[in-house]
Amino acid sequence: MSRGPVSISMAKKPPPEKPPALPAGAETLIGVPEGYDGSVLGQLAAETSAIAGRPMTLVHVARDDRRVGELEASLAFFSPAPAY
Repeated sequence: MSRGPVSISMAKKPPPEKPPALPAGAETLIGVPEGYDGSVLGQLAAETSAIAGRPMTLVHVARDDRRVGELEASLAFFSPAPAY
């Protein structure tokens, strides 16, 4: 018993949604060598604070408590005084 030709629809999937855009001036840094994150954050804080003329907020996400302690030590070494 023949049912005739089969029709298959090859509709394209819609493209994945783009992640929300970062606010103007936002930066994402990846690949900073371990141990240099304090240096990079200190320089970034000093530069952005100087441009803005006031202290600026930076956010750093550490993977665990050990890395938080390492970041604190790195910041104390590279930027012993507040960066503003």
